[in-house]
Amino acid sequence: MNGFTLGKSDVDILVIVKEGLTEFQQRMVIEKAVSFEAKYPEYPLEFSVLLEEDSLHPVHPVYFDLHYSEYHKHQYLRDEHYFCRGGCDEDLAAHLMVTRRRGKCLYGKPVRLVIGEPDKKDFVQSICFDIDDASEKILEAPVYYVLNLCRTAAYLKEGKILSKKEGGEWGLANLPHHYYDLLGQCLQAYLNPDSNPTFNRRLLKGFASAMHSTIEDLKLPLF
Repeated sequence: MNGFTLGKSDVDILVIVKEGLTEFQQRMVIEKAVSFEAKYPEYPLEFSVLLEEDSLHPVHPVYFDLHYSEYHKHQYLRDEHYFCRGGCDEDLAAHLMVTRRRGKCLYGKPVRLVIGEPDKKDFVQSICFDIDDASEKILEAPVYYVLNLCRTAAYLKEGKILSKKEGGEWGLANLPHHYYDLLGQCLQAYLNPDSNPTFNRRLLKGFASAMHSTIEDLKLPLF
């Protein structure tokens, strides 16, 4: 999606397996991930291992066999018996749709032979899960929420699957002009991790409220 930014982005991976991993296999996968990140710290990993039956016929929230991310990495390092496994993840329907539409196969069968198309309603629930708390948290993570709100609206309006960067660019082209400076600030901050913009707090809160209203209106035909 040409949206990776050093210092901001992680590498999102889905691993599709026919059968659940043994505990030994799970530990080996975690150790490989930790070793990779030690060698290439600028490329933090986030991945989920899914059973093929769940990726081919996804039901929201989608079941995962094993999960790894920066958050869980610290627990993996502290406790050799710790595993984030055998649960359901609200984000996975979105990850599956993005991978099916725009992902790349690194190894194995072509993407569309192992990942089915999530139901549109499930996909919308999944992407909205990520922005439901925007009104409360947008001041803490303005770039994350502004760009995600944009790409959520872009999908609901035009069916487009966008990266955060593309979401911001869509916002510049489609949202009211009084948000232009805010969107420009967020895109600049996303593309340049060293930048430290000062945001208008009232404008951020207003943006979150307005976008939530727009998104809720766009969701009505589905729910």
